[in-house]
Amino acid sequence: MSERSQQLDARAIRRRLGGSGWQIRPHPFDHALAAGVHGFALVHRQDHATVVVDVCDAQQPPGVRIIHASLSRPGHTSLSDRALLKRAVFPGAVAEILDPNWRGKTLQLSGRADGRPWDPKLVPVPLYDPDKLTPDERILLARVDTQQGRQ
Repeated sequence: MSERSQQLDARAIRRRLGGSGWQIRPHPFDHALAAGVHGFALVHRQDHATVVVDVCDAQQPPGVRIIHASLSRPGHTSLSDRALLKRAVFPGAVAEILDPNWRGKTLQLSGRADGRPWDPKLVPVPLYDPDKLTPDERILLARVDTQQGRQ
């Protein structure tokens, strides 16, 4: 297993995204990430693009780490954005999360941290501690998790 697949390195991902235009920032919900979940955001100054990355364990099967990454920008995301996000963040195969409300505006990919093929039966642990979320954040995340099939 490569070092890249064992942990997420924000600086290495920043380099693979193209370097100097990207700034590393805290995860947008950093205050509410559940135990064992970590993540961060990268924001591009000129393109107004944002990449959010988080990693967590799978509930089933145990021992599998799951990476989730999203890219959003004004206008629409493209196939080149998908290729860039995959190359920058993931060590192997990815699955695209299709959300009809965000189609074209936000690209969301998930993959295994060990680079092995994605299995649709994987169930990630909850990413957020509901007791630490504001009421508005709970509503937003409940809508997103329902659409993505998360529990």
